[in-house]
Amino acid sequence: MIRALLIGYGKMGKLIAELAPRYDVAISGIVAPRAVFGEVVCYNSLTDEAIESCDIAIDFSTPRDIVERLQPLIKAKKPIVVGTTGWEKQEKELRKLVHDHHAALLYSPNFSLGVALFARLVSYASHLFAPFQQYDVGMMEMHHRQKQDAPSGTAIALAAALMEHYPHRTLTHDLAKSKGLESEQVHLASYRSGYHPGTHEVIFDSTVDTVQLTHRARNREGFAQGALEAAYWLIDKKGFYTLEDMIEEKISRKPK
Repeated sequence: MIRALLIGYGKMGKLIAELAPRYDVAISGIVAPRAVFGEVVCYNSLTDEAIESCDIAIDFSTPRDIVERLQPLIKAKKPIVVGTTGWEKQEKELRKLVHDHHAALLYSPNFSLGVALFARLVSYASHLFAPFQQYDVGMMEMHHRQKQDAPSGTAIALAAALMEHYPHRTLTHDLAKSKGLESEQVHLASYRSGYHPGTHEVIFDSTVDTVQLTHRARNREGFAQGALEAAYWLIDKKGFYTLEDMIEEKISRKPK
């Protein structure tokens, strides 16, 4: 059994705490104001005691000050699983910090294993469709109204997988008023409403047919499962990883 320190106690943090025993993970503490989870010790800030209590940390909190927040854990060489999104512009700085201290961090904007495999499908489908100019391509993502970033981190990652095969086109999130898309633009649309846990679509469209790839989360449990599985995978490693690294290792080990 490994001991995990939860940073953040929103919807994902609570679900991870609830599911942790199924994955042989003990929650050693929670860093969040006013958090309550059984007899688990809760901290208002990341104290030395909180850091010492864990084998690994799982961060599903906020993007604000993420480098400063994780620095004490990195210096203590505590592996970190990060599901917080919206801080990607600081990735270079965080990578350097992890490298300099020989620490370990795994980041994913979406810990659904289905989404990770879906990204591979998107990349391969884009490879197939890109040479055929009669097919246009577009993307759409939909989440609950409380989600803070738009487009989602998952949509950005999927767009990167797609755009690798469209080097002469550009991705846009916004449409100019009274003006359609430019011929080279690929539109990524974001929709926020209600309680949707997450839907991502890639659409290849021509005058004669439509091919549509969709991943639709039924609930958040899949995200928590992926994060807990990633925690076990990361525990003895050093370096900066993504969920794709874990997926690739698992696929390479599949029975022949």
